[in-house]
Amino acid sequence: MRIVLESPPDESHESVAARTGYGREWVRRIRTGEKCADLFPELPRIITGQRLCTRCEHWVAKEFRYQGFRRTGICDLGIPEAVEIGCRYGIGCGAFAQKKGTNQ
Repeated sequence: MRIVLESPPDESHESVAARTGYGREWVRRIRTGEKCADLFPELPRIITGQRLCTRCEHWVAKEFRYQGFRRTGICDLGIPEAVEIGCRYGIGCGAFAQKKGTNQ
């Protein structure tokens, strides 16, 4: 279970599940603290929806496709992971700056 919580926050639940052998929904519940919150309390949980790229000052809305995936925008800082991973990259991005007018 520790390996699930130590996975990079921008890695998808599906990817973590495939790597660890757990089901995707179980991984999601562990990572968000819905299940097993008392195990490894020192490890952070993902708080969904707070730090999506779409809520960042550097996000520019622009629909396009990248390697078969629909993307809704790009990072004006040119961070390639924002395109490769998608708006979930904001969860672990060090340059994330909360857009004014959005709640965190």
